[in-house]
Amino acid sequence: MLQFSSILVAALATMPVGYLWYSPFLFAKPWMHLNKIHHTQMKKGPGVFPLLVSLFSGIVIAFLISVLMNIAGIHTLGRAWKLGLLLWFGFDFLPGFMRYLFDKRPLELLLINSGHAAANIIVICWVLMLMR
Repeated sequence: MLQFSSILVAALATMPVGYLWYSPFLFAKPWMHLNKIHHTQMKKGPGVFPLLVSLFSGIVIAFLISVLMNIAGIHTLGRAWKLGLLLWFGFDFLPGFMRYLFDKRPLELLLINSGHAAANIIVICWVLMLMR
């Protein structure tokens, strides 16, 4: 059964993950360098619209993962972890890897961006599992 409160909490849980992932504590500097973004551009922040789109995307992704968890009968954190890794690898990393190869973009950028997606998907899976 889908629990919409857990879907919303799972989506909201991705927001601090993104904030930390792209912060100076982790990957802000290499991400900015690889994207050729000057630090003055970052001082303004992303604005409200990208944050709302990010939240909406998180809700949709959490909803879809919740449906998959119900269909697959996932009832443990370990299985939720495995589902998250499989979803990330098949639907984010591999297509992203192909895109980065054809676009001739740095592998480091793929690892930063796709790593963020992996962290988000796993957080969503865990939150959904813990709130069952």
